[in-house]
Amino acid sequence: MNNLDISILLQPSIRSIAYMSAFRDMGLKPKEIIYLEPTSENPDELFTEASEFNYSQFFDMTLDVSTFAKENDIPVKYVNSKSVNDPDTISAVKNALSNHILFTGGGILKKDVLGVGKRFIHVHPGLVPKYRGSTCFYYSMLETNTCGATAFFMDENLDTGNVIAQQGYAVNYQMTDKQKYFMDYVLDPFIRSDTLKIVLQKMSDPDEFVTYAQEPAKLPAYYVMHPLLRHLAIEKMNLNFSIEKSMGIFRIDHELE
Repeated sequence: MNNLDISILLQPSIRSIAYMSAFRDMGLKPKEIIYLEPTSENPDELFTEASEFNYSQFFDMTLDVSTFAKENDIPVKYVNSKSVNDPDTISAVKNALSNHILFTGGGILKKDVLGVGKRFIHVHPGLVPKYRGSTCFYYSMLETNTCGATAFFMDENLDTGNVIAQQGYAVNYQMTDKQKYFMDYVLDPFIRSDTLKIVLQKMSDPDEFVTYAQEPAKLPAYYVMHPLLRHLAIEKMNLNFSIEKSMGIFRIDHELE
């Protein structure tokens, strides 16, 4: 494993497992893990569904972060808090081994933690500036039957920071009624972690690690999608499934309006 100049502010979740899987897949490891307490447990039914529908083709949900860290000599700093804005978390971030902090979720970073002098990297499930806000991949799937993710440096505004990498995805997949976890626990973390791989590759080569400012947003940010609209997005994905094509989630070129 090669060391990368990045620390991880890790809120235990499926997303954080997908992110650590990205590091492992690329033979890389972070300088340290700042490990918060979990806000909730992953549902047991998720892993039953994952086994039945072979979700391991997307990323390894069985990866144990603590074991991965121990096996690869990654320092872990445990914080006795569930909040990314807790004073103990802020202190841990301020004293992190790297100036780059990968944010894995767990709330909205407030001014106090954003102001400690570190650069926070967030991978957002939407192509900004068009798809800002919450549950953006659903809106994109409903509109275009494609989705995307953007990695950017966080600032005090909503999804407006300088872009590190963007990637679009085509989804040729047909869900059954038994797959209630695929969208939020597979598709979302997969596109984020796959885009994270682009970031990690860029960080491995300083000459490639460049960013650019976003264009001004033409549309307002999205709110959490209503369950009915989520259903329509899934229905559209199923209707557009082609048995003549490979099934899965695939990188595509994208153009922003």
